[in-house]
Amino acid sequence: MAASQVIGVASMLPFLKLVTDPGIIESNDMVHVVYEISGAKDYHMFMIVAGVVVLLLITLSSVLTVFTFALQYKVVQQTAYDIERRILINYMQKDYIYFLSDNTSSMAKQLLTEVSHFSEYMLMQIVLTVVHMVMSMMIFMLVMIVDPMLAIVTMITLGGSYFLAYSRIRERLLKLGGIRIRALDDRFKSATEALGGMKAIKAQDCSGYFINQFSRASHQYHKNIVKYQSIRLAPSYFVQSVAFGGIVIIILYFLAADQPMDDIVPILGLYAAAGYKLLPSLKTLFNAVSLVRYNHPLVDRIYNDLGGVSDKVDELLVDEDEPMEFNDRIELSDVTFRYPDVSDAAVNGVNMNIRKGSRVALAGLTGSGKTTLADIVMSLISPSDGRITVDGVPVTRENATRWRKIVGYVPQDVFLLDDSITRNIAFGVPEKEVDVDRVRRAATTACLDEFITKELPDGYDTRVGERGNRLSGGQRQRLGLARALYRQPSLLILDEATSALDGVTQDHVMQAISELPQEITIIAIAHRLSTVRNFDTIYFMDRGKIVMEGRYEDLIDMNESFREMASLSAA
Repeated sequence: MAASQVIGVASMLPFLKLVTDPGIIESNDMVHVVYEISGAKDYHMFMIVAGVVVLLLITLSSVLTVFTFALQYKVVQQTAYDIERRILINYMQKDYIYFLSDNTSSMAKQLLTEVSHFSEYMLMQIVLTVVHMVMSMMIFMLVMIVDPMLAIVTMITLGGSYFLAYSRIRERLLKLGGIRIRALDDRFKSATEALGGMKAIKAQDCSGYFINQFSRASHQYHKNIVKYQSIRLAPSYFVQSVAFGGIVIIILYFLAADQPMDDIVPILGLYAAAGYKLLPSLKTLFNAVSLVRYNHPLVDRIYNDLGGVSDKVDELLVDEDEPMEFNDRIELSDVTFRYPDVSDAAVNGVNMNIRKGSRVALAGLTGSGKTTLADIVMSLISPSDGRITVDGVPVTRENATRWRKIVGYVPQDVFLLDDSITRNIAFGVPEKEVDVDRVRRAATTACLDEFITKELPDGYDTRVGERGNRLSGGQRQRLGLARALYRQPSLLILDEATSALDGVTQDHVMQAISELPQEITIIAIAHRLSTVRNFDTIYFMDRGKIVMEGRYEDLIDMNESFREMASLSAA
């Protein structure tokens, strides 16, 4: 592209020389040969042909420039796509505990906004820096051939002006770039919290607080952009003044050298054409370098979020592992877990023996470690000490995905997609692989099929709305149960799955659970102890330890805390 731009500029010199001095056709052997080959009838016709050729060269240069920029954008956008995908893969491969300590709105901002910003204002600017550096040097060399001294003076004047300006603002640009990232973080966080907690905000009538939080961050962000744009653009207009003043200097230079006008006009035309190309190139080069400096703080963040993901990312997404076998028992041996930066263990020296097909409950006060223990059993988090075995095989990071293939999970707050009933039951399954019959069987087992087919307008194709807002709490829980059953699990974990439901709805959900096939092992975290009254074993936890285990009646007789919880849940 740079070469084509230079050819377009260089073609102006002989053309202008020909127009101002037609006698060159006879005095210059090369021009005369071209004149003879052209077949022109006279000098006038030859000059028209020469003008058309120059016009075609300039047009071809512009077409090639557009084509080259299209290729540049293609490369940059493909790179941005690759980075976005790698970052998401890296997020998905992190342990569950990572998402307990990091802000997901910051992750979403990084994935959806910052990578695009990085590609447009960092990668593309690096490409443009190289392009316009090459272009400026080639134009400079062209002018150097015509008049070395004037070319050097011009380049030092224009290039030196930009270099001096950049050296004065580079540290300021870096500082503003850091402010931009922090302000954008605050902007995303406040917007996410405001939109995500709308019901609570409306109920508490505290929208003003969230508006002020967002406004403060947004004002800082936009104020920072004003400062950056002012600093970035000011030098360009200063150099433009220097450049236009340079035309006057060129004329004065030739007049001082007593050059005739027929020599001045072609040279001036060349410099005008060169300046037309060179000045925008220098301006773009300066802007690109400024943008790269301004966005430099973003590089570290994106680099860290890439997390060393392998170049062969597609191989990481191929799931060919067979599910783990579970035919006898799950054993927990001295399992202990501590959250990062917390001194006390959330789970402390737990031992459990869960037989295949048994119904087991975890009970205890809030903060006793029940949910953490369930997360360990699911291998969402790994124990700090101790181990879990399934049929004698230790569950490790290497085989955790095989183990989770046979685990179904129903949380207290079921996450639903803004999609159809079918897509929510066959959660995470590619559309072409969805087994519609299995979807219906799972819904029937969860006592949901009749509601779907008789009360929903589009049956299994009905969209549930954002976060399932078109469904009641009981319907969402049963949909979560159907989703877990679609996986045909050997182990079903219920994490306070009925705690937010009214008594009647809770009874319906627990009735559906009690009628599940006997080969499905169930571990339930119990908020209301009445829901696990008939379970085989209840483990009562306190401060991360199992303090007692047995059937419901045994614990009522032997443990006062359990007895108090049971009376409260019955009330």
